[in-house]
Amino acid sequence: MPENEKISVRQFRVLVTFFTIGTSILVFPSVIANYAKQDAWLVVILSIVIGLAIIWMFNKIAELFPHMNIAQINEKLFGKWLGKIVSLIMVWIAFIASAELLYYSGTFFRVNLLPETPIEVLHIMTAILLVMAVRIGLETFSRAAEIFWVIFIFLFFVLLFVIPESKFQNLQPVLENGLKPLLFPTLILVSVSSLNAVFLLMIFPASVNKLQEAQRSFYIGQIIGGIIIFIITILAILVIGAEATAKIPYRVMY
Repeated sequence: MPENEKISVRQFRVLVTFFTIGTSILVFPSVIANYAKQDAWLVVILSIVIGLAIIWMFNKIAELFPHMNIAQINEKLFGKWLGKIVSLIMVWIAFIASAELLYYSGTFFRVNLLPETPIEVLHIMTAILLVMAVRIGLETFSRAAEIFWVIFIFLFFVLLFVIPESKFQNLQPVLENGLKPLLFPTLILVSVSSLNAVFLLMIFPASVNKLQEAQRSFYIGQIIGGIIIFIITILAILVIGAEATAKIPYRVMY
C-alpha cells in the first residue's frame, strides 16, 4: 500500500460504518437471538453504548499520538523490539479474523447465491479481491467504499418494505428473564463491532485529514453502523419471531 496516503473525513466515516456493520447484519441477528430471544434488540442497544465508550478510548489515543498509526504507537510505548512483537500479534489476530470473515462470506454466497460453486473457489475469489484492495491503496479503496455505500443504502431501504409485516407481540414479554441473558451476546457483538475497531488505528489518525472532525466521524460511523444492525435485528424479530431468527443464519436474506 502506498505510503503517505490521506483520506477525507467522510471517507473515514464510511469505512467506520462498514467496519461496524461487517458480517454482523448477516450472522448476528441469529446469534444474539439464540441467547437473548425477543430481547435481542436490547443487546444491540447495549452494544452501541459500550461501543461508543471504546471509540472514546481510541479517540484519546489518537489525541496523544496524532501523527502515528498503531504500529508506530506500539514502538513508542513499548520500545522497538517489544513494540514490533505487539504489532505482529495484532497482525496475526487480524489474519485469523480475516480467515473467519472469508468463511462467513463463502458460506453466505454458497447457501444463498451460488449453491453449485465449490466453497474453495468462493474463498479464493474473495481473498484475491482483498489482496487487490490492499495493492490499489487506501485512497482508491476509500473512494470505492463511498460508491458501495450508496448501493448499500439503496438495498437497506428496500429491506424496510417488510415493516408492514411486523407483529409487535413478537417483542413480548420484554426482559422476561432479566438482564443476565443479555450480557454474553452483548459481549460477542461488542467484540466484533467495536473492539476490533482497534485495527482502524492503522489508518487513524495518521492517514485521515482533520483530526477533530475525524474523531466525530468515528463516533458517527459507529452509531450509524449500530443503528443499521439494530433495525435489521428488530425487523427480523418483528416479522418472523425470535425463535425463527435464532434458528436460521443470514436471516436478512429472507
